[in-house]
Amino acid sequence: MASLATMEPTRLYNLLNQKCLSDAHYIVLVDARTPSAYEESHIITARHAKKDLHGVLTLLYENELECKEWCVVYDNKSQHLDEESPGVTCARILEQSRKNVVYVLSGGYERFTALYPFLRSQKIIYTPQELDSLFVYPVELIAGCLYLGDANQASCACVKKALKLRAYVSITEQEGLICDTSDAALLSIPVAEDQGADLFSHFPNICQFIDEALELKRPVLVFSQSAISRGCTVAIAYLMHRFKWDLQKSWGHLLQCQRNVRPHRGFVEQLSRWEFSLHGRGITNISDPNY
Repeated sequence: MASLATMEPTRLYNLLNQKCLSDAHYIVLVDARTPSAYEESHIITARHAKKDLHGVLTLLYENELECKEWCVVYDNKSQHLDEESPGVTCARILEQSRKNVVYVLSGGYERFTALYPFLRSQKIIYTPQELDSLFVYPVELIAGCLYLGDANQASCACVKKALKLRAYVSITEQEGLICDTSDAALLSIPVAEDQGADLFSHFPNICQFIDEALELKRPVLVFSQSAISRGCTVAIAYLMHRFKWDLQKSWGHLLQCQRNVRPHRGFVEQLSRWEFSLHGRGITNISDPNY
């Protein structure tokens, strides 16, 4: 039997901005509001929790629901699992057909769309091809402050506007990828994607740049060509610096935000050195296959 838990809007934002929405086993997002509210606007890809004449949910077949990695339910503004609300009621019904956790979105539609208005939609049915072609935004590492993305996202004006970006950290050898730097600070670290490349010596400067931007309330996008190796390395290094976390905890946080995290071995070793410089000792065993 499954259990219930709440989910913060940032977590759902990141789940919806992975490049795997067409995966039949990935996620189902359920809107438990009224039909009229759903038809007016809903969170992108959400399905409505319709009921038959007997009040039974007709959303999914039981085996289809069970195979989903993530099941998230929302209503208008539920906050807690002890509320008698449409979202919690719907989640308890779906829980009976799940082995994994059923999540209730904290703050519901109102809170989520206040933070991410660009993820509202009126579209009801998506083909797998349409899901594959949906625009994916950078993942959010620190709510409203720090994002990780790829070069295509960095060059997109809609990303800058949606996330209110005011600073960029570019970890690429290519220039001119930012859509507009007229009102945004830019730190460019032209490091190649190879085993001998040095990012370690740039970590202090990068952390100082991001610290100063966030102090001025300027949201920052860290980006590399694909945001898998170089970008992930810098993001992990900053999380270690910002929160005094070790490498393992910072890596785990990034994995919660982005499914594809693959710094090459040289960068992993540099992160281990960074951990030692921050904590005065090595904490994380990077011989573990997870790294």
